[in-house]
Amino acid sequence: MFDWPADGELLVPGLKNKIKSATLLVGSKKLPTKKGEDGVTISLPASAPNAISSTVVLTVEGAPDIAPMVLLQNKNGSVDLPASLARLHGATFKYESGGRLDNIGFWTDSNDWADWVFKIKRPGTFEVSADIAAPTSNGFEISLGGQTIRCSAPITADYQTFQSVKLGKLEISSAGAVILAVHPGKDHWQPMNLKAIRLTPVTNP
Repeated sequence: MFDWPADGELLVPGLKNKIKSATLLVGSKKLPTKKGEDGVTISLPASAPNAISSTVVLTVEGAPDIAPMVLLQNKNGSVDLPASLARLHGATFKYESGGRLDNIGFWTDSNDWADWVFKIKRPGTFEVSADIAAPTSNGFEISLGGQTIRCSAPITADYQTFQSVKLGKLEISSAGAVILAVHPGKDHWQPMNLKAIRLTPVTNP
């Protein structure tokens, strides 16, 4: 791990195996573990054994048994929806990687659309933002639970220059699985590259 969890907990998402042991590679210190509905949580010391990269060794019974990955709400209440984990519905667009690319690209067909399934534990109102590269302006829609935000992409230098833009607010009223979808506007659609969508909880004044 390059980033040591500040709260002292490391979640291994989706892991269903019985845990034999969890230890630090340096010093072989034994670490407590706890199984939950989202996977296995390992309790860590307050400080990392190595300032740059620390390793935890987890030994399990049998071959790894891992449930399909479900995007989870972060501990600060936010939700990150990266392009790499989007479900793509269409034959033209695709996920691109390499260099500055880590996005949904080749989005030339307005019939293609994408969505993400994620799990909410703390409902509320969320500010929606996205990282987009689009040399020409276009319109698209973000929908969730009967709500729709009509959005415009920022105009950037090219398809590899991404800009973060706030798109509006959505309400998630109850805990559980949620689906957020992105559909191109049907009129004069122009391609855009979409790197990620983020939901940030709105703090009441």
